[in-house]
Amino acid sequence: MSLSANYTRSYCVGNLAQTTFFTGGQSLQNPDDPDWDLGNCALSRRHIANATVTVETPQFANRGVSILASGWNVAGILGARSGMWLSVMTLRDIAANGILQQRVDQVLADPYGKKTLDNYLNPAAFAYPAPGQLGNHKRNSIEGPAYWSIDLALSRRIPLGTAQNVEFRVETFNLLNHFNWGNPGPPLTGGGNANTVNLDAGNFGQITTQAGTPRIFQFGIKYVF
Repeated sequence: MSLSANYTRSYCVGNLAQTTFFTGGQSLQNPDDPDWDLGNCALSRRHIANATVTVETPQFANRGVSILASGWNVAGILGARSGMWLSVMTLRDIAANGILQQRVDQVLADPYGKKTLDNYLNPAAFAYPAPGQLGNHKRNSIEGPAYWSIDLALSRRIPLGTAQNVEFRVETFNLLNHFNWGNPGPPLTGGGNANTVNLDAGNFGQITTQAGTPRIFQFGIKYVF
């Protein structure tokens, strides 16, 4: 048996690398003050953990037990990570600066709702800024749902003489069929907006997507000669 595991505790902050204006994409909200866009990095995850275990059954001396139990290999992987960082934005040019994707005001300290599928974010926690003003909501300050999944592989190699063998293999992804929530949405339209939540939408703050995949099985057989 072998077991390995790793854990990463990360912290990454920065402002937007993209500084091209008037393109409809995310840009610095205040070109005169880049620190206005200081926030968590888009790809940052506070916690990332992985564990792998492999177990191989021995070659038993008893012939009957050996036929049934020898040579099996079981490998499992647990992967878990905390959620993506999100910004609540609007497609309206409220600040009248030509940037069509702007952050809004956060009027409540706690932006979350009941953290259910239909109420992950609290709509009452956000409001549109006054005309000509930039929103005070900090970029990438909302953490989306966490993710975890278990994958498992079961295989056995049966020797057929000195130079031949047959290998059977069964693999499953998301063994427990765990429903990992997607991010609350909807995101702003256009590419590169996975880290945004659109306050303009009627279903703002609701989760309507799944992260990862449902349980998947796959089978294989290989003859080596």
